[in-house]
Amino acid sequence: MEHNIKVELENSNTLKITGDVKNIDDYQLLKENAIELRDKGVQSLTIIFADSSSITSSVIGFLLKLVQKDGVNLNIKVAKDSLYSLMETLSLNSIFNVEKI
Repeated sequence: MEHNIKVELENSNTLKITGDVKNIDDYQLLKENAIELRDKGVQSLTIIFADSSSITSSVIGFLLKLVQKDGVNLNIKVAKDSLYSLMETLSLNSIFNVEKI
Protein backbone atom coordinates (compact mmCIF):
# COMPACT_ATOMS: atom_id res chain seq x y z
CA MET A 1 0.00 0.00 0.00
CA GLU A 2 1.32 3.37 -0.99
CA HIS A 3 -0.37 6.30 0.70
CA ASN A 4 -0.07 9.88 -0.51
CA ILE A 5 -2.10 11.05 2.49
CA LYS A 6 -1.90 11.07 6.24
CA VAL A 7 -5.10 10.83 8.29
CA GLU A 8 -5.08 12.35 11.76
CA LEU A 9 -7.84 12.30 14.36
CA GLU A 10 -8.14 15.98 15.37
CA ASN A 11 -10.81 15.26 17.99
CA SER A 12 -13.58 12.71 18.56
CA ASN A 13 -15.39 13.58 15.31
CA THR A 14 -12.82 15.32 13.06
CA LEU A 15 -10.40 13.77 10.58
CA LYS A 16 -7.62 15.89 9.07
CA ILE A 17 -6.32 14.69 5.72
CA THR A 18 -2.89 15.96 4.69
CA GLY A 19 -1.44 15.18 1.28
CA ASP A 20 -3.19 14.74 -2.06
CA VAL A 21 -5.90 12.06 -2.34
CA LYS A 22 -4.78 10.31 -5.53
CA ASN A 23 -5.35 6.56 -5.54
CA ILE A 24 -7.29 3.60 -4.18
CA ASP A 25 -4.92 3.21 -1.22
CA ASP A 26 -5.68 6.78 -0.15
CA TYR A 27 -9.40 6.10 -0.55
CA GLN A 28 -9.14 2.95 1.59
CA LEU A 29 -7.27 4.77 4.36
CA LEU A 30 -9.78 7.61 4.47
CA LYS A 31 -12.71 5.16 4.35
CA GLU A 32 -11.33 2.97 7.16
CA ASN A 33 -10.88 5.97 9.45
CA ALA A 34 -14.32 7.42 8.69
CA ILE A 35 -16.04 4.04 9.18
CA GLU A 36 -14.26 3.56 12.49
CA LEU A 37 -15.72 6.84 13.75
CA ARG A 38 -19.17 6.03 12.36
CA ASP A 39 -19.08 2.64 14.06
CA LYS A 40 -18.24 4.38 17.36
CA GLY A 41 -21.52 6.25 17.04
CA VAL A 42 -20.31 9.52 15.54
CA GLN A 43 -23.28 11.11 13.76
CA SER A 44 -21.64 14.41 12.88
CA LEU A 45 -18.28 14.05 11.12
CA THR A 46 -15.91 16.79 9.97
CA ILE A 47 -13.25 16.02 7.37
CA ILE A 48 -10.55 18.61 6.73
CA PHE A 49 -8.74 18.38 3.39
CA ALA A 50 -5.65 20.45 4.20
CA ASP A 51 -3.69 19.88 0.97
CA SER A 52 -5.84 18.12 -1.62
CA SER A 53 -6.57 19.97 -4.82
CA SER A 54 -9.03 17.22 -5.86
CA ILE A 55 -10.44 13.94 -4.61
CA THR A 56 -11.23 10.71 -6.43
CA SER A 57 -14.69 9.65 -7.54
CA SER A 58 -14.51 6.70 -5.13
CA VAL A 59 -14.05 9.13 -2.21
CA ILE A 60 -17.00 11.22 -3.42
CA GLY A 61 -19.14 8.07 -3.69
CA PHE A 62 -18.16 6.94 -0.20
CA LEU A 63 -18.94 10.37 1.27
CA LEU A 64 -22.35 10.37 -0.45
CA LYS A 65 -23.06 6.96 1.09
CA LEU A 66 -22.11 8.26 4.54
CA VAL A 67 -24.61 11.10 4.19
CA GLN A 68 -27.46 9.50 2.26
CA LYS A 69 -27.43 5.89 3.49
CA ASP A 70 -25.77 6.07 6.90
CA GLY A 71 -27.34 9.39 7.93
CA VAL A 72 -24.08 11.00 8.98
CA ASN A 73 -24.07 14.81 9.13
CA LEU A 74 -20.92 15.56 7.14
CA ASN A 75 -18.95 18.80 7.21
CA ILE A 76 -16.06 19.14 4.79
CA LYS A 77 -13.46 21.86 5.14
CA VAL A 78 -11.10 22.49 2.23
CA ALA A 79 -7.99 24.64 1.99
CA LYS A 80 -7.51 24.63 -1.79
CA ASP A 81 -9.69 26.67 -4.13
CA SER A 82 -9.58 23.93 -6.76
CA LEU A 83 -11.20 21.36 -4.45
CA TYR A 84 -13.82 23.86 -3.36
CA SER A 85 -14.58 24.59 -7.03
CA LEU A 86 -14.83 20.87 -7.80
CA MET A 87 -17.37 20.40 -5.02
CA GLU A 88 -19.30 23.42 -6.28
CA THR A 89 -19.25 22.18 -9.90
CA LEU A 90 -20.60 18.79 -8.78
CA SER A 91 -23.29 20.48 -6.64
CA LEU A 92 -21.91 18.85 -3.49
CA ASN A 93 -21.33 21.97 -1.39
CA SER A 94 -24.71 21.82 0.32
CA ILE A 95 -24.80 18.01 0.66
CA PHE A 96 -21.37 17.93 2.29
CA ASN A 97 -21.62 21.33 4.02
CA VAL A 98 -18.39 22.39 2.32
CA GLU A 99 -16.51 25.29 3.83
CA LYS A 100 -13.37 27.01 2.54
CA ILE A 101 -10.66 27.43 5.18
